[in-house]
Amino acid sequence: MQRVDTEVWSSREVARLLSLVENERRYYQEMFRLLPVGIAVLNREMGIVASNRAFRQIFGLSAEAVAETTLDQLQLHGVAAAAAQVADSGVRRSAFNPAVATPGGTRPLRIHLSRFRDWEDSATGEVLLVVEDLSAPVERIRAETQASATRLREQLARVPALVWQADLAAEKFTAVNTEALTHFDVAAEAWMPGAGVFGSRVRESDREALKQQYQKAGAFSCDYRALSTAGAIRWMRDFVRVKDNVASGVTVDVTWARKRDLAGAEAAKVEALTHLSGRVVHDCNNLLMITSGYGEELLHGLAPDDPLRANAQQILTASDRLSKMTRSLSAYVKHPSPEQQTFAIDPLLDDLRKEIGDQFAHQAELNMQLGAPGATVQGDPGLVVHAIRALAERSAAAMMDSGRITIESSVVESGARTVESGAGLNAGLYARVAIRDNGHAIHPDILGHLFEPQIATDLEQFGLPAIYKSLREMGGDLSASSSFGQGSVFTILLPCERVEEAAPAADAGAEAPSAQEQPETRTATVLIVEDEAGIRTLMRRILDREGYNLLEAGHGKAALEVARNHPGPIDLLVTDIVMPEMTGFELAREIRAFRDDLRVLFISGYTGLSGADPEQMKEGSAFLQKPFTLNAFVAKVRELLDS
Repeated sequence: MQRVDTEVWSSREVARLLSLVENERRYYQEMFRLLPVGIAVLNREMGIVASNRAFRQIFGLSAEAVAETTLDQLQLHGVAAAAAQVADSGVRRSAFNPAVATPGGTRPLRIHLSRFRDWEDSATGEVLLVVEDLSAPVERIRAETQASATRLREQLARVPALVWQADLAAEKFTAVNTEALTHFDVAAEAWMPGAGVFGSRVRESDREALKQQYQKAGAFSCDYRALSTAGAIRWMRDFVRVKDNVASGVTVDVTWARKRDLAGAEAAKVEALTHLSGRVVHDCNNLLMITSGYGEELLHGLAPDDPLRANAQQILTASDRLSKMTRSLSAYVKHPSPEQQTFAIDPLLDDLRKEIGDQFAHQAELNMQLGAPGATVQGDPGLVVHAIRALAERSAAAMMDSGRITIESSVVESGARTVESGAGLNAGLYARVAIRDNGHAIHPDILGHLFEPQIATDLEQFGLPAIYKSLREMGGDLSASSSFGQGSVFTILLPCERVEEAAPAADAGAEAPSAQEQPETRTATVLIVEDEAGIRTLMRRILDREGYNLLEAGHGKAALEVARNHPGPIDLLVTDIVMPEMTGFELAREIRAFRDDLRVLFISGYTGLSGADPEQMKEGSAFLQKPFTLNAFVAKVRELLDS
């Protein structure tokens, strides 16, 4: 209602205006009464001038009692003083009382204070008090927090880690997720709240060192040993943060990780030892090749009654001893699968006749009986030679003063009574090599475990487990028998490729073919490639004595140039495998690209054909392990040239 004139209002207009004001008052009174928060108006004496129903319900007041109640009676500590300040300054204030005693129980309340003035500007300032009952939201938050804590405890119980807190001044645990102890093989009482941080959970010898670690501030980790419930060592690792002499930490069992790291470190050591051993074996075999080769040359060049023969024999003996040491070291070298070649067994034994006879002449008499003419076997001839040498050496060592060593060969059938091996062998023919002696017998307790790697007796030096493994990989076998008063027999079985009839002897009365009937012969040309000058000179001297035409080079690239520039044929390449700039396999592949009929004899101081390409060991190729005897070298060259 609006008037634009200045006339006096009529009584009807005034009454109507008062009615509107009364309606507005009642409207706001009803809103004030129904508000869900408690509201009260305080005078300067902190008496309650007016309040709504929510306020009276919070504090359990009746409408009549409100007028006689002051703020101090409601036990709102400090609120009365704050309300007086608000009345004077007009600055709003808020406070939170987490525990206020009310008739309905102790409640958390939030209180807001602001100055309130009525319509008269001259009226004394009053204070509007707003009270929020936070019981419901606080209870909801408490329930949610408890549920979250329960879920967290359940999750921590499933984690294989102990989460804890400790008072370092008292050296005691104050809290531990003991539910996680099911993941640990340790005594539970050592981890309960109240147990010592440096108590029985830590092995006694590690406690002092662990205490020193805990003197650090900030975050760190440390390892220590603990004892399992069975008394075994367990490695534990603490991840710790220390602040104000309070340690918070996580502990995990790292026993498996420590063992894995230790195994990795050991594997690295073995790998390094393997590489070092391979290099040492290679270099020693090269030097052995020089000493034994030139020793043989010297011995063969001396007259039977020359007193210097004893000196030469001493050189060969020392070389043989060093060769044994090298073979022991080769146990740490990675061995490839045995080189598969076809070779005749009797010629191989015949080549060893003089070597073994001379080596053990002062200990035993050698008797060799070759009964497998025409029998060829598939395998690694170098490993077979090594096995026979080692077994002959064992037989010689078994002699008291002097005795007899017999090496005999024959062809037997798998499953026949003559096959001593109890191991499963494929059906077929086998070349059998028996090394007999009449020395002292092997004790029965040792005989049954002779080829096991764990054996530690005086027989260990002969490397019988490694020999057994190599022969089994070739499809053969090794067995032993021994009896007191009779001696010992070691039997090698090798699968036969074929057994050919021995060529008939020439008729002494037959006439020799005439000069016209004899085929034209040509001296073979051999290219020698060896980076060790002493070995190269020795091989050149031996082959020159055999009447071959010789070419030589000190490394692969020089040999390639020689092969390209030589106008005539090259029948045989004798090459070391490991050389600078180019390996023997690479050299053979390069030369065969333009001389496809080239035959190759690979030699190496490394054990076996380390890094060999099977394509390189095709027909017309062979391998000879250093150190080899001069007779074995000449025989291998003849074998390749005659093939």
